[in-house]
Amino acid sequence: MGSDLGRCWSSIETPALLVDLDVMEATILRWQTVFDTAGVDFRPHIKTHKSPAIAACQVAAGAVGIAVAKVAEAEVFAAAGFRDLSIAYPVVGASKWRRLAELARTCTLSVNVENELAARGLSDAAVAAGSVVRVLLDINIGSNRTGMRPEDAEAMGRLIISLPGLELEGITGYRSSTFPGAAGRSPADVGRDEGELLVELAEQLRAA
Repeated sequence: MGSDLGRCWSSIETPALLVDLDVMEATILRWQTVFDTAGVDFRPHIKTHKSPAIAACQVAAGAVGIAVAKVAEAEVFAAAGFRDLSIAYPVVGASKWRRLAELARTCTLSVNVENELAARGLSDAAVAAGSVVRVLLDINIGSNRTGMRPEDAEAMGRLIISLPGLELEGITGYRSSTFPGAAGRSPADVGRDEGELLVELAEQLRAA
């Protein structure tokens, strides 16, 4: 980003992505202000740009860290200097668990977990690497894409707490506006329901 600053448009090879920095920076600040006003930490998902330079602008504006989709993305952003990363999707497979655990030695790293196999695999990898992996319980709250049933969260949480190398950080879930029953509803209403479901479940887990 920035290598073509000052160049005439006609001299830029196409296809090319051109970013209006003023608009981008205003958008970043506007969303950060929304979260700051609500008193909520903001962790943007970088899947829309996958750019360390843009992510750095988001962190500089106040984001507590970034979310990525897979281990390979976490490795790229950790190498770029980011030190608070969340992999917002369950990670499957021994080789990826090992890479994730090794990466957790260099930064604060959390990952979604939805089943016992992944929890135990991550624990074994973290112990071998001498690291601590933070875990978010991935709850299926309507999208039927990933996640455990809400009623299984307490048992999974107790398992995570008992496993070495893991630290239970919280819960997460994704419903989106495409889940059954969302037709005709606004994204704001769907998102509000999603948040209320997760808050209710979190309170139940704290009381357990």
